[in-house]
Amino acid sequence: MMHQKNISIPSIETKNLHYRFSSGQVAVDQIALSVPEGSIYGFLGPNGAGKTTTLRLLLGLLRKQQGEIRFFGTSFHDHRLAVLSRVGTMIETPSVYGHLSARNNLRIWAKIQGSTEGRINEVLELVGLMNSGKKKADAFSLGMKQRLGIAVALLHQPRILILDEPTNGLDPKGIIEIRDLLKRLNQEHRITILISSHILAEVEKLVTHIGVINHGKLLFQGTLAELVSKQSSGVLLETDQNEAAMSILKKQGIICDSQKAFLLLPSLKKEEIAALISLLTHAGISIYRVEPIDKNLESIFMDLIK
Repeated sequence: MMHQKNISIPSIETKNLHYRFSSGQVAVDQIALSVPEGSIYGFLGPNGAGKTTTLRLLLGLLRKQQGEIRFFGTSFHDHRLAVLSRVGTMIETPSVYGHLSARNNLRIWAKIQGSTEGRINEVLELVGLMNSGKKKADAFSLGMKQRLGIAVALLHQPRILILDEPTNGLDPKGIIEIRDLLKRLNQEHRITILISSHILAEVEKLVTHIGVINHGKLLFQGTLAELVSKQSSGVLLETDQNEAAMSILKKQGIICDSQKAFLLLPSLKKEEIAALISLLTHAGISIYRVEPIDKNLESIFMDLIK
């Protein structure tokens, strides 16, 4: 008897998701998201790219105009309440009462969601607010408020967290705290996380998968390693005669770009670089600098959205 290979169903999936504002501006243009189960999916794009609109569509905060949304393989349209019972969210600012302590904030949400006092203790411990005592939320730092917002989202033990710019405006300490918290939730509690952000250097340290959006279009989707591999790096070359060097390289079949004081060569093997240096020096060209270019997420992102 043959056994069928298990195919993992994405935690979140959209097909042809489209949304146009009344002004006529297309905010989301035929997006096909696929957020793998157990992943931390970074949804990246500049301000106004369509990130928040997409998240609002996923949660039913905006009525979709076209396309399909599925959670756990289930139609969101047909099973909205059942789906939302397994999804925790924090869109834009955290939903907290400033005049109440962290615990009393959670007690209000616990009554709405049917959670217990024991669960309140668990999430306070999880987000590092167990010792905040009677301190009112108005007196919290922005990082503490963000962690309280995440605590609210965790009360009903969701399988998915959807967070819109959770590190926006935080100082370095607050960013590290949120990053460490999200990693623990993902690795220790097996929660799939979809996080939108424009803070690229931070996302690079956190996510397993990436989607890049600009002007409502999904420009890339896949793992961080796949994104880096698709964007070719290269070699920076600086000489005393860049035009002459460029001419010699062209005869060798190497097309390079001239960038002010240096040349940008395509990615080459070490042996190829050594041979080119030998060729140029024999032609009387002095080599000032040879440097491999290893692109980080920020430079790759800028290349994509251009």
